[in-house]
Amino acid sequence: MKKTKDIRTLALIGEEAFEKLNSCRVTIIGLGGVGGIASEMLVRAGVSHLKLIDFDVFDASNRNRQLGALISTEGRKKVEVFKERFLDIDEDAEIETISEPLTNENVEELLKNSDYIIDMCDDVDAKCAIIKYSVDNKIPFISAMGAGNRTDISKLFIKKLSKTSYCPLAKKLRQNLHKRYQDKTKVAYYEGETVSVDKNLGFVGTISYSPNFMGIKIVSEVINDIIKR
Repeated sequence: MKKTKDIRTLALIGEEAFEKLNSCRVTIIGLGGVGGIASEMLVRAGVSHLKLIDFDVFDASNRNRQLGALISTEGRKKVEVFKERFLDIDEDAEIETISEPLTNENVEELLKNSDYIIDMCDDVDAKCAIIKYSVDNKIPFISAMGAGNRTDISKLFIKKLSKTSYCPLAKKLRQNLHKRYQDKTKVAYYEGETVSVDKNLGFVGTISYSPNFMGIKIVSEVINDIIKR
């Protein structure tokens, strides 16, 4: 028997597509502004097997954009907050949490048994390790580039890494990856010049909607990938 929460999704995409979502094992690395909203949209769409990887805790500076960031969650591990939240959406969901950094040494252990991988982290070495693992093991995946210092969501695109421009994070990845990996890596990224923020601040500027819009666009891509397989 289908749950009441799923009846509108079922009406839209049909039984076969819904079952594909329901059975797909999706791994998400990074639960910040992009990853938090993306994870929740997957759960609400019927994905019930999620592995959440993030070693960070919520702090006050996250509250302007990150879905799980509240006064009440400050100092708590992001994976724990989101697991509680997602089980409050779907009590039967299988939510695995890993609160440690992803590295070249543990990438295989952390990403094993994944049907789809979504990279939302901001560490270049970790992103390269995820991309190489996904490509080498022929696992569908998508990687999020930077959403900081951006305000114009009309400049958000999904392309192959080798075709990106303007994005500083994508540029670093291109410099660190052989072209065969670039050509097989689908990324969400913002084109156009970044907004100028005082470099002496030591951090990028962010606003509520920019990373969240990226997360939602990525989920749209992922869900359509899964149901069309």
